[in-house]
This record gives sequence, structure tokens and C-alpha cells, in this order.
Amino acid sequence: MGKDNNGFLIFIVAVLVIVVFFNIKPISNTGTQPSDETISAGNTATTAEEIENQIEDLQQDVADLGKEIEQAVLNEKRSPFFEKVTIDYIRTSYNNNASDEYVQLYSRDLDAPISLAGWKLRSRYTGISVDIPQTVSNTYLPNRQSLETQLVLPSYSTVYLISTRSPVAESFRINICTGYLEENYDFYPSLSLSCPYPIDDSPITLTPSTETCVDFIKNMSRCKTNKEQLPASFSQQCTQYINLELNYPHCVYRHRTDSNFYENKWFVYLDRGTTLWRDRNETIDLLDADGKIVDTYTN
Repeated sequence: MGKDNNGFLIFIVAVLVIVVFFNIKPISNTGTQPSDETISAGNTATTAEEIENQIEDLQQDVADLGKEIEQAVLNEKRSPFFEKVTIDYIRTSYNNNASDEYVQLYSRDLDAPISLAGWKLRSRYTGISVDIPQTVSNTYLPNRQSLETQLVLPSYSTVYLISTRSPVAESFRINICTGYLEENYDFYPSLSLSCPYPIDDSPITLTPSTETCVDFIKNMSRCKTNKEQLPASFSQQCTQYINLELNYPHCVYRHRTDSNFYENKWFVYLDRGTTLWRDRNETIDLLDADGKIVDTYTN
């Protein structure tokens, strides 16, 4: 709501006060004429009561109108995405380490996916404002040019807006293989170790001669590459699978077309060397592309 509209509403309140004030009605004299003393006492008591009631009514009318004005101003500032995308959590750093700091967004039940293009975070205390990156890597691929896509959220999605620079030099969407990246990089929050079980992808057929190899694969952890020296008795196929294929790139290659390959989670990096948010008494607004408030979080 603009300044002109606010002035108009204030003008209405002023007019309401004047109208009610001038409509305070005096006592009308009907019937027989009482004594002057009775008239004076009766008029004084009744008029005072009427004035008090009308003042109370006026105060209530002004209060109600004030609430309507406040709600109208709030609605004007509020985004159409209000309650559709929320700030669920803010992790602040106590030692000015941007790697420890992130803002967690969550999308509710949506009628249609929502693009975060043009959205930003803003501190009410410091005035610091940061744009949310518009594109992310749909599938991070080491040593390759990743395909970037618009950051668009379906229902029930989580976005981590991490203040620091990305350990892999780009923002990315989580998939069932990204847990392998935890071996060589430090992520905060940590990546989920939900990779496929090594035995589930194994090409080794169980036979008396391969049983030892199969047992070894069964005991391997998810999202971990092999660091052990393998027995010489293992076949070439077994050794190759364990040492060369149980890793992030091969996991992506095998599962990239699976229906459950992607999770509705994104790690989005704001590329800052220092922290953005206060560790206490901070209020952060999530703003849409029109600068309207989508949600507010106070720690």
C-alpha cells in the first residue's frame, strides 16, 4: 500500500472521530416538566453516561479500523508465495566461519513448482541483502561441464542456502550418489550417505569360486570407495568392480535414469568468505522477485 493510500485511510479515521463527536446526542425533554434541580441532576448523569458509551464505541471503531489498516498494509507487503515457501531453520556461526552458516528453505504443498529466480534474503538488523543464485547443477560431474538448470522447487523440497563457497565449485541438486563426495570434501550440513548398496550393483555371480569376493562386497559400506588391498585370489572382474566402479561417477552413470535418482534437496552456495547473519537477535526476510515478503525468521 503506497503513501497516498495510507494518508487516505488516516483521513478516514479523522473524519470518523469528528462525525462520532458531533453526533453525541443531548437528552430530549418529553412529558411533564420536572423541577429544575431534577432536570439538572438527570441531564448531567444521563449525558455523562451517553458520552462515556459513545467514547467507548468510538475507541472500538478506531481500534478496529487501525487493525484493518495494519492488515491491509501487511497484505500489500506479503508475497503470493506466503506460506508456500518458508524459512525452516537458520544455522548461524559463532566464530565468523561462513562454512558453518546456512538458511534452510522448505516448500509446502504447491499448486505448481516455484522458481526462485530474483528471490533474495535480507537482514532487517544489518540491511545485508544477498541474491539467491538462479541456476544450479542438476547433476554434479567431477572434471566435466555440468548441466545447469533453473532453481525451481516442486512440493516438499528443501534448499540449503550456504553462505560459503562450494567445495566442488558449484551449487547442485542431491541425488542418490552424492554421498560419495563426502569422502573427499567437507560439506555442512553433511550429505546423506544413501548410496545404493555395493552388492546391489555387483555384476559378480555367486559361485564357489567367487563367494569370498561376494562376501567382501556385502560387507562394504555405502558411499565408500575401497581403500584395502584385495586378496590375489579375487578375479579380475571382482577387483575391477571393487576398485574402479564403486565411486561417484560410476554410480551416477548406472543410476542417472532411475526414477528415484534425484532427491528434492539442493545445496546452493552464496559464495561468501565471511558470515552474513548475526548469531543472535537476527531477523531475516525471504523476498520474492517483486520484493514482497515470503517469510520471516527471527533467532
